[in-house]
Parts: sequence; structure tokens; C-alpha cells
Amino acid sequence: MRLYRTEIYKLFHNKIFKIGMLAVMGLILLYFGLVEVGGEIATVDGKFYSGYEAVQVNRKITEEFEGELTDKKVNQIVEKYGLPSKLEENMPGWRDGNFLNDFVTRYFTNGSWESGELPTERYSLEKTELGETYNQIKKTPYLAYTTGWKVFVEMLQFGLILGSILIICVVSTIYAEESQTKMLPLIFSTKEGKRKDITAKIFASFTFTIFLFLWIIVVNLILCWTIYGLDGFNNISAVVLSNCRM
Repeated sequence: MRLYRTEIYKLFHNKIFKIGMLAVMGLILLYFGLVEVGGEIATVDGKFYSGYEAVQVNRKITEEFEGELTDKKVNQIVEKYGLPSKLEENMPGWRDGNFLNDFVTRYFTNGSWESGELPTERYSLEKTELGETYNQIKKTPYLAYTTGWKVFVEMLQFGLILGSILIICVVSTIYAEESQTKMLPLIFSTKEGKRKDITAKIFASFTFTIFLFLWIIVVNLILCWTIYGLDGFNNISAVVLSNCRM
């Protein structure tokens, strides 16, 4: 246990760790602000919104229709906001859409901004993949502003890549440090010896990795909850878990 605590101390007081944590945090905030929040758009009543303002607009207009998703509700969304049709080269998403009519276009029409195909056909809920999935799990689809969870998954992927790089940079030093400082002969002659020293390093490395990944998850969760909210979790988890059981 003494060796384990020593190795933990060395990991968390490593200069590379301190500098790396600041760099990872800075990159996460930069990516979140510029790419995720900055990339949000919404068009309502002919007025275009972007960035944080668009997030607030999308959250607000979705509150009116939040709840069980039906064909009637889909028709009401189309009547109020229409279907998007404007695309710009090298720009993601419908440039004249918002969260609601984007959702309808993706799941209830043949339109797709990824392939540049405009929506020309409408489908009823029971004829869509969304409706079929919920029919299999015997649940009613629920409409909510779920962008927070979408962004959380995207941010988590980005954060874990950065975290993995930091782990490699920090953990690799604890195995090379004794060799570089000529301490190996002394360590191997102690009571704990080589076996216990290596075991302590391995457990310390796992502890450090778990801590870092949990830290990244919590930071991303707080960011998404603060800006987007985390509505629709039960709806999303029901689909995912049910598909895993099938």
C-alpha cells in the first residue's frame, strides 16, 4: 500500500499531468464552444439564429411539442415550421431548419442533408424505422430536445481521445523514471523489490486512468447540462437498451 500511494502521488504531481490537464480542459472547452454550441442553428418565422442563441430557441420551441410523439403532432410541426430545403456547400445541416422540422425531416421524410436530398415524401409514424423500433419494444416515442445527449456523446469521444494521449504521456514516465535516475538497482535490493514495485505501478496506473476518464465524463456532462439540458434520457436509453437485448 505504501508503494501504491507513492506511485499515485508521483502520477498526480507530475508536471506533464498538470500541464496536460490544462491543455485537455482548454481543448474540450474550445471544441465545445466553437464546434458544438457555435454550430447550432435555428430558423423560426424567417429569422435565423446561431450559436448559444439558437440553442435557447430550439429548446423553447420544443417545449410546446414535448411529449408523446404522434402523427398529429408531426403534422402540427410541419404546419407551423414547414420542412427545411436550404443547403449550403460545405456547411452541415439544413440552413433554414430548426430542431423540430430537422427531426421531422430526418425520421418522417426521404430528405437528408448529408446526401443533399430534399424532402419530397412524408411517412406516417408506423411506417418509419422510429415507429417500428418503438413498436418492437412496446413503447410510445417521446419528443424532447435531446441535443444535449447527442453533444455529450460527441464530446465524450473527443475527450477520451485527448485523455488517452495524456494517460500515455504520464503513465509511461513512471516506468522509465527509475531507470533514468539510476534507482533500479536500489529499488530491487529493498524488501518490496521488483515484483511489488511493478504491481504498485500497475494498480496506480489503472487508478489514474479511471480518475481521468471519470473527470472527462463529469466535465462533459456538466457542460451539456448547463447549455443544452439533458432532456429525453429515458427515451434514448429505452431504445438503446432494448436494441441491445434483441
